[in-house]
Amino acid sequence: HSLADQVCNLEQEEDLGKIISHSWSDIVTIYVNESKKNDGNRNLHGNIIKDALGKGEEGGEEKKEEFFFRHAKMKFEDVQPLPFASGPSKPEDLQDMLNSILPDHSVFLEDEEQQRKGDEEAKQGDSPLAEYLETSEDIWVNNSPYDQTTATLNDDLKLEMDGNVGGGYIGDGFSPLSVDCGENEPGQPSEKVGQGPKSIDYLNVSFAELSTGNGGNNQVDFRVEMVSLGLVFVELFSGGKGCTLPDIVKSGLSNDHDTPVTTPQAFSQLNMLNLASATDIIDSLGENDELFGGGYISNETSAKLFGRDAELANLKDIYLRSISNEVEQSCAIIEGPSGIGKTKLSQELVQYAMKGGGNRTDGKGCIILSGKFDKLQQAQPFSAVASAFNKYCGWLSSAENAHVAERLSIALKQELGREVHVIAKLVPDLSKIVGGKADLHKNDGVGDAQKRLRYLLCQFIEIICRSHDSPVMLWLDDLQWVDSASIALINQVLLVSRCNFFLLGCCRETKSDHPLWNMLDSVSGFGTTTARIKLDFIDKESVNSLISQKLKLMPRVTRPLADIVYHKTKGIPFFVQQLILELHKEGLLRPSLARRRWVWEEEKIFERGLPDDVVEFMTNSLNRLPIEVLSALGILSCFGASLDCSLIEKLQNEAGLSLSGPLDTAVAEGYVKKKNGMYCFVHDRVQESAYDAMDPDFRCHCHFHCGMALSTVAKRDIDDGLLLIAVGQINLAGPTITSSLGNESSLVLALKVANLNLSAAKIAMGMSDFFSAYWFFDNGISYLNNRHWENNYELTLALHNGLAECAIANGGEHTILKLKIASEQVLHYARCLEDKLNVLLIKLRVLFQQSKLPAAIEHGLDVLSQLGEVIPDEITPDVVILYLENTKAMLENISDEDLINYKVICDQKKEGAIEFLAQISAAKFQISPSDQPLIVLKMVQLSLEAGMSPLSPVAFALYGSFVASTGDIREGYRFAKISQALLNRQDVGSRRNVEKVLAYTGQIIAYVEPIQSVAELHAQGHKAGMTSGTTSVALFNSLLEVEILFWSGMKSLSKTISSLGEFMRSIKQQKHLMLTALSMPFSRTVSTLHHGSLSNSVNDADDGFSSKMEEELRQTNPAQSRSFYFHKMFIAFMFRDFSRTQKFAVKYLYFKIGVWMIFFHQSMHLFYEGLVGYWIGREESSAMWMAKGNESKVAMQKFAACSKWNFENKFYLLSAEEQFCERNFELAAEFYDKAISSAKEHRFVNEEALSNELAGMFYLETGRRSKSIAYFSRAIEKYHTRYDQLLQIMLKNS
Repeated sequence: HSLADQVCNLEQEEDLGKIISHSWSDIVTIYVNESKKNDGNRNLHGNIIKDALGKGEEGGEEKKEEFFFRHAKMKFEDVQPLPFASGPSKPEDLQDMLNSILPDHSVFLEDEEQQRKGDEEAKQGDSPLAEYLETSEDIWVNNSPYDQTTATLNDDLKLEMDGNVGGGYIGDGFSPLSVDCGENEPGQPSEKVGQGPKSIDYLNVSFAELSTGNGGNNQVDFRVEMVSLGLVFVELFSGGKGCTLPDIVKSGLSNDHDTPVTTPQAFSQLNMLNLASATDIIDSLGENDELFGGGYISNETSAKLFGRDAELANLKDIYLRSISNEVEQSCAIIEGPSGIGKTKLSQELVQYAMKGGGNRTDGKGCIILSGKFDKLQQAQPFSAVASAFNKYCGWLSSAENAHVAERLSIALKQELGREVHVIAKLVPDLSKIVGGKADLHKNDGVGDAQKRLRYLLCQFIEIICRSHDSPVMLWLDDLQWVDSASIALINQVLLVSRCNFFLLGCCRETKSDHPLWNMLDSVSGFGTTTARIKLDFIDKESVNSLISQKLKLMPRVTRPLADIVYHKTKGIPFFVQQLILELHKEGLLRPSLARRRWVWEEEKIFERGLPDDVVEFMTNSLNRLPIEVLSALGILSCFGASLDCSLIEKLQNEAGLSLSGPLDTAVAEGYVKKKNGMYCFVHDRVQESAYDAMDPDFRCHCHFHCGMALSTVAKRDIDDGLLLIAVGQINLAGPTITSSLGNESSLVLALKVANLNLSAAKIAMGMSDFFSAYWFFDNGISYLNNRHWENNYELTLALHNGLAECAIANGGEHTILKLKIASEQVLHYARCLEDKLNVLLIKLRVLFQQSKLPAAIEHGLDVLSQLGEVIPDEITPDVVILYLENTKAMLENISDEDLINYKVICDQKKEGAIEFLAQISAAKFQISPSDQPLIVLKMVQLSLEAGMSPLSPVAFALYGSFVASTGDIREGYRFAKISQALLNRQDVGSRRNVEKVLAYTGQIIAYVEPIQSVAELHAQGHKAGMTSGTTSVALFNSLLEVEILFWSGMKSLSKTISSLGEFMRSIKQQKHLMLTALSMPFSRTVSTLHHGSLSNSVNDADDGFSSKMEEELRQTNPAQSRSFYFHKMFIAFMFRDFSRTQKFAVKYLYFKIGVWMIFFHQSMHLFYEGLVGYWIGREESSAMWMAKGNESKVAMQKFAACSKWNFENKFYLLSAEEQFCERNFELAAEFYDKAISSAKEHRFVNEEALSNELAGMFYLETGRRSKSIAYFSRAIEKYHTRYDQLLQIMLKNS
């Protein structure tokens, strides 16, 4: 620019050649002298330079070349390069060059007075820089572009701060600025050089900035000055094409002439940019050529973390231990007041994890699922968690991730099947990966939809882990707004997830009874490592470091300002940054171009008043914005922390709002960010301040107006997600908003809103979010008028029924109270019994959940009588037999095929009756098992009379179990298969209640098919139960599976106990106390065998119980006592403790119970009852005990007729014991060998070991000790395979 300005001031053309031929320092000297002499002609400079560069004319490049050639009478190729044009080759050369050009360049000045003095001394030096500085000051003072425009420094000099600048400093101040006159984004020049009327101003400003005095508080790097000057020359001679430094460096301008700009060759040979070859200079300049804050303070949070080193180290340690499997699962919650830096600290850990931080040798980073809870978005199901999964699926659906997406899709379909579409309803972008649409049938009811969804999402996380072979981190912000459904999900993920999972959360300070803390206390009791990282205010030194980094000044320089800021903000990082920004806007903190750094007025800043609360401070700041901008921010705040740009467009089109322009202004002011198609507040406190700044009436109007506008679009476009947002906005306004329109309009509008809430509630229920659905139902009711039952019956009934259903699903005192009110309303106003059935059934379920079983049965029977279905008051065995005979008569002429394809029920009352019978059956099973068969038979009869209902498969499974328990195993097996076939009918079962059917039919099948295959059936039942949300039945299947594994000997005892441990942990987590009590005797038996010690689990005291629940159950259910004493007897028998065995056998046989359902463990009880009977009978010469043995042998023979595989070896062993008692030793030996052979053939390793042991005892007691050793040895071998710890006991016996 200086060279061009000299040309413009020349009166004699021949003088140009002299100027060009001089060195750079001489050019500056000549320019200074000439500019002083020709100051009056300066207004002509613009036109002359424009003419020189050929702007706006055809053939500009040729004209430019012609201009210089004509005036200089020479070619630029003849110009000699500067002495240092090729740049220093070694650091020493650079130092020498700096010393020759810049006097005392390393001096550090302590304060502003010394700095000014230093500037003056620099100007008085002999170096070429003295004239350079003097010239630049003269240009700035006398020819500043700001003398000619109304622009202010704060408005026009806005450079985006490079937030990634770290430790080093390059100058204590400014680098080349770009000029913004308010028309473009901050940090971008309003017009490229040479492309508009302001280009001359731009050149002047650039030169002024570049040539400003270099005195300062830091060592000056002259390479920076040369780079800056070089850029100006490039822009000048390129015709204003606006090249950036990275473009020039990448093109190798310093090494060749094939550059992105067209410059005279001689000027290219000056090669001044070669001095920028140092990597640190280029990296520091960055994409925008910025060395400092650029005269503009961004509202972005600092990229560097201050004062949190200890907390970050703690977080990293917790994370590393989690992914290295040192602990089962881990979670860390960062808590503290708003603005304290929770999100920033979590971002540091997230970046660390994404880069594979820690000891991962494969370098794979963690998969991050990130979401943010929002106070105003709680009507959207699982808002934060769903958003986290959706962003992940959106990222995965891109082309570069296709291979991982395919792997994930295959795994999801294999493991979840059609249930994957349940997740897709909550996570829309998952459909891009798995394809297809949800084909869930209307009859696909679930026992607990929320439990189902939690299970599916847990499975989703595990599949993600396996698909990437990486840990998964769920990062959730603003957990103080977490909803109950999400709390339950997080709880389950932490408890049951088997992958490398880590939860990272941020939460403001909340009360100690917040659901989040209660959940963390709960999971910590199950081995989950939980950590609460509490953040306090940062100290004064950290505040100074933050300001130092923000202003790009040395900490020593910013310390006085930092002391004042710390005093006013108390060390809240967000408050600190907002105050700095506000001081900048007020002019109390401003850039000084002459001094190349920020300056401030300490006294005025100290005296400035400041609210104690950051929200009030932000509100005051926002109130200075133009009214249209403040209104737009208010509307944006109504939707929470962020809003999609597409919704902004919909609001503008449908509601007639002007939002985009004002929000862009807010972006420029630093209150909002626009990224990834979203408008986002820079901080929650800004959103809260904008929301609180609105007049309450105007705020309600905004919520309602925006909600109604979006609901119109949602209905038109059939957009469920948008409808949830729209109705949520309407509800935030409240029902009183509709009353302002007048009587008639108010009623119509209120009715419309109530219908919208009903639609939204149904959508939420379809997404398994009963909490949001409850909120929609409740709000819908609030919009109804006083005569709603009379005037809007169907709508009112639907809202109250829905509210009741959601209330029982959610639980809690408040919702149960609402349930009672809604139920009473329906029972009072419903016009017919059919309309009351739903709340009557809900009441029955509530009583069942509260363990009020007698009351539940009484209520159910009362409703059945109203439906015309009478159950006998006294259920005796004769009555049951009569019902059984009637049922068999109804089934007699119906083939299996006809039964499977039977008609579907159409009678609402009959279908309701079957629902009530199913609930009564479950209650009878617990307190009066002998009555249950009649209830089941009634269900089958109603199915045959009226048609198949969704519960008919369960009825036929239970019927098959009852028939099998009477001794007709083949007939029971037949109905088990029919029950399973009915499940596959889309119009009946549609796989509903599959977990119940598999639980009951699996136990029947175990008496016919190989027992080893039945374990898989119960595994499927467990999965189906978890998928459907009926966790109690799922866990019941799990218990049955473990029992099958134990009695079949399929796995070693250590593996069986591992499966049992997982089951016990699950029932404890799910708080299924009944299952806990029922499984205790069995679990103690497995534990005792595993530890190999009789004293570990068997208490000498007859009445010794491990829990109060088990004791209470024994008092009301004889089956529990019978099970308890059987397992004590079994353990004593396995350890060959005769006295104990006899003692507990007596107790066991005392509790006689009627059996009407068949379970496989019953056959095992009979088997060991027979072995014990023969042992006691032989030792005591007791005919009674011998008879017990014979009864068991006959039963095994009958069972073997149905399944040789499962029962033949048991029959042979009992026969051997019988012959041993009768002293038929030869026949006994033969049966022992048959038992051993059959057990081996049918893979019962446990019973092969037992048969060898009993054979060894037989030979030992009959005096054939040498022969017994062979059998004992084989027993030891098999026991070692099966019962690890029992080996020592068997060696002792041997």
